[in-house]
Amino acid sequence: MRKYFKYIVPLTICCAIISSQYIAYGTVEKSVAKHTTIISATDPRIQKLTADLEYATKAEAVEILKYATAKQARLDADAKLASLNSKIKAAQNARAIAIADQESAKAEYADSQLKYDTSIKESDDAKNQRDRAIIDLYIQSSDPDIIPSVLDVPINERQDVVRKTILRFRYTDQKIETIKVSAIKADEAVAEKALHIDALMRAEASKQEADRQEAALIPLKADLANAQADAKEKEAIEQKAVNAIKSQKSSYTSQINQIKADSDALAAQIKRKQNQIITPTPVIPGRMIHPVSGSINSSFGYRTHPIYGDARLHAGIDFNAGVGTPIKAAKAGTVISASVMSGYGNVIVIDHGGGISTLYAHQSSFAVSAGTYVTQGQIIGYSGMSGNVTGPHLHFEVRVNGTPTDPMAYL
Repeated sequence: MRKYFKYIVPLTICCAIISSQYIAYGTVEKSVAKHTTIISATDPRIQKLTADLEYATKAEAVEILKYATAKQARLDADAKLASLNSKIKAAQNARAIAIADQESAKAEYADSQLKYDTSIKESDDAKNQRDRAIIDLYIQSSDPDIIPSVLDVPINERQDVVRKTILRFRYTDQKIETIKVSAIKADEAVAEKALHIDALMRAEASKQEADRQEAALIPLKADLANAQADAKEKEAIEQKAVNAIKSQKSSYTSQINQIKADSDALAAQIKRKQNQIITPTPVIPGRMIHPVSGSINSSFGYRTHPIYGDARLHAGIDFNAGVGTPIKAAKAGTVISASVMSGYGNVIVIDHGGGISTLYAHQSSFAVSAGTYVTQGQIIGYSGMSGNVTGPHLHFEVRVNGTPTDPMAYL
């Protein structure tokens, strides 16, 4: 007995040291678990968010095209309305010019009418004077007492009689010439009046045409204004849809980045806690055992997610296990985490040395705590339905340096 005593004492001391290290480590683990939210690198949300982001990107391209089409339609409506307004303005200008021309034509027509009336009066006056001169000449030439026969007048007086007679004829001829001039003026006044009448009619026709064009364009303005308003509204709707998708994409990206950051934090935490163990967990040769006796109902790799219905990576394998089924350590090692993780629910992570760790998710309760050294086959908890599940089962993962790998290579 005494010969073994020299081995018993050092062994007892070593066990005490190791035990104290595990206890100290457990205290640190509980503190970390209390203040840190750990999210799996293969959390189903990251695949869903990625798929949603891809879908949103495609939808964004469609909406951008719709927005571009709506914007172009609005620009076309703006151009059509601007063109119509220009035409209306031109018609209004033409109407204003026609009115001005009409007023000018009226004034010129009134002036020509005055000239015409004056020339007619002058012509009539000249005719009357001519008629009186002819009558006077006739009377004088017919009255033997006033205009004696040249033969009855003495020779020395005949010349004077002839001269007076010639003067009377000349006076009559002057009146006739005056009538001719008045007649020419009257003709000119008539022609001028006719021109002004034509100008007045043309100005009236131009005004009527401008009125017709403006009247025809005004109803179109209301239609185009409505079309422009509709185009602006549609453009605003499409712009809002594009902005909404951009915002959603930004949200997806932020969530993905956060989940990836949390995933990286999980891998880093596993490594850190593995490194915190003063005495590294010895690598025990041999394969792992199944943590529960139930059959495997879902393998590692891409699958149709039972909750979200899309294809995404399943980072471990699932065992059929009713609520309360004992869960065993697949291999001996140190419990480095016994906490709640998003998606996984109640989860335990065991370090097996050499960078290898196992993860046991969706437990109903724990049988061990962080810092505990467990042997292969030791009960560490009980299966349940915590986290994202559709029914009771055990989700089991094997990770190498924090990265998930196919557990079947180790079982």
